[in-house]
Amino acid sequence: MRFSIVIPAFNESAVIARCLDSVHRAARDMGPVDVWVVDNGSTDDTVAVARRAGAQVVENVTGRRKTIAALRNEGAARAGGDILAFLDADMLVPTNWLTAAAARYASGFGGILGFVGRTPDSAGLVARAWGDRLFRKRRTVMAVDYLPGRNMIMPASLFRALGGFDASLATVEDKDLTMRAVRAGYEVLSSPEAPVEHLGYESGFAEFVAKEYWRQGNTLAVLRKRGLTLRGLRNPLLSLFHLAMPLVALTFLLAGRPGTALVWGLLWPVPALVLSLRDVGREDPLFGMVFFLTFVRWIVAGVALLRQLPALFRPSARDDARGSD
Repeated sequence: MRFSIVIPAFNESAVIARCLDSVHRAARDMGPVDVWVVDNGSTDDTVAVARRAGAQVVENVTGRRKTIAALRNEGAARAGGDILAFLDADMLVPTNWLTAAAARYASGFGGILGFVGRTPDSAGLVARAWGDRLFRKRRTVMAVDYLPGRNMIMPASLFRALGGFDASLATVEDKDLTMRAVRAGYEVLSSPEAPVEHLGYESGFAEFVAKEYWRQGNTLAVLRKRGLTLRGLRNPLLSLFHLAMPLVALTFLLAGRPGTALVWGLLWPVPALVLSLRDVGREDPLFGMVFFLTFVRWIVAGVALLRQLPALFRPSARDDARGSD
């Protein structure tokens, strides 16, 4: 069993050496492992640092930025391993990262695997509440329908069968790929066996809002691609709910019906409360912060959804947009 590691990067000179060092330590007893850093036109020393750290580097010489999906596809196209491990440049992996994955695939597993992520101990309250919420919950191996692309492992044959990441998507390309795998009948597992550390955590509330706005930027594109399914509709419906509820409450208040306005106002945070209870549970010491951030996240998602509405009137992306850019 041979692993290939694919790491997209853009201006990651501050962290990529630590990432690659952790990868090399994890690969020490694994036989040949090829490591590919696919650079997106960095203006810092990312390329030089990656080469000094022993990675094979693919440079973007087109003069224009590519989607992270396209970068991952480029690395996968060059990889020689039968197992592909996708990692971001701001991730640190434990020494048992590859051995734990190898054991899982040796047992007959043939789907997509992701190890639970966490933030460093030095991270602030927002990062610990949001970035560690799944780490605090997922204490056993469990089936999921979504894994982040910064921490995703799969057989190369499965990656090719799925057609790789959709390079036309600027965000949520990882959710799109994992959901396609589930629909095709493959297992997608989240495991706590080898927790990975995310150095690119949100430094504060403002960065959390900015990142969530960016992450929600392809909601309608994915919905158009997958069609109207209950799972696909969840995100836009929750987003619209969180925008509509305060407007409904205000409408009743201006109409002289404060009691009705209060009822609608009290309904506003209910979905965020239910999702927070599902994610971490009421006993979690950071439950209050998780609830607040979940509530804010869906409001931000609603604003991002409004920005995408003009795309409904444009032609759908061509099928051949998938694959390497």
